[in-house]
Amino acid sequence: MTSWRKAVEDYVDLRRSLGFKLLEAKVGLISFASFLKQRRAEHITIALAMEWAQQDKTARPAEWARRLTFVRCFARHWSAHDPQTEVPPSGLLPYRPGRAHPYLYSNDEVRKLLKASRQLPSTHTHLLHHVGGSCSFPAGCNFENGLVTRFLSA
Repeated sequence: MTSWRKAVEDYVDLRRSLGFKLLEAKVGLISFASFLKQRRAEHITIALAMEWAQQDKTARPAEWARRLTFVRCFARHWSAHDPQTEVPPSGLLPYRPGRAHPYLYSNDEVRKLLKASRQLPSTHTHLLHHVGGSCSFPAGCNFENGLVTRFLSA
């Protein structure tokens, strides 16, 4: 029977010698090795990988996908030692992180920010010009077209 823990430690040592840190992956893979030992598994299978990755039913799908990624990388490596190894395919536990929703400043908020920026010490005015020159504001207002004065006077 395979010593899964030794196999994981050898894999992590190899990857670390190549510059990878694998801090979380090592902890996860040692847990996976214990899981395989408890199941008396002689080969890594997709079913076992999925079962281990989804053990914590309270975890979010992102955590399941992350755990399965640890196994996928190890299984890809281990398949050179054991041709019966099943490598879980990418996308088996698909997870796409949610995109952040942009915050859109109201005209009043922009007005307040611009007024507050006038209170900055003169040593910081270069920041105001840099930011203003590269950012456009609501209603087409930006420093380049001179409408800031209209915004500040409103």
